Amino acid sequence: MLRFAAAIAALIACGSPAPPRPVAPAPVAPPPAVVVDAAPAEPPPLSLAEGQQLFEHTCQPCHSLDGSMTPGPTMKGYIGAKLQLDDGTAVIGSTERIAAALHAPQPLQGFQPAMPSFDGYFNAQQIAALVAYVVSVQ
Repeated sequence: MLRFAAAIAALIACGSPAPPRPVAPAPVAPPPAVVVDAAPAEPPPLSLAEGQQLFEHTCQPCHSLDGSMTPGPTMKGYIGAKLQLDDGTAVIGSTERIAAALHAPQPLQGFQPAMPSFDGYFNAQQIAALVAYVVSVQ
């Protein structure tokens, strides 16, 4: 009985075991701020050499740069030239016309309407490089 009394005295002296405390959740850091650019970064422009390569492989079979006769109009002197479309509309040769002709060709008077559409074939960088090359050899 003495042992029992000693055990009870020990419990009273130490107190009863405390109920387990809930563990507080670890602090949560806010998610990192998401930075959204208004416009995606522009890829670097292609070089004139890349424009030349595109012209030589795609355009040169039908368009010259030196004024020589080919199935399509020459690009020599094209920028600023007074041109007439097959339907009689007068236009001025420009970089915008070259780029537009790659998507929706409009034949000039005196030439067969044989140019195919390159819509979806060239990306914007390639068109810019191609046009820049044609302008560079004017």
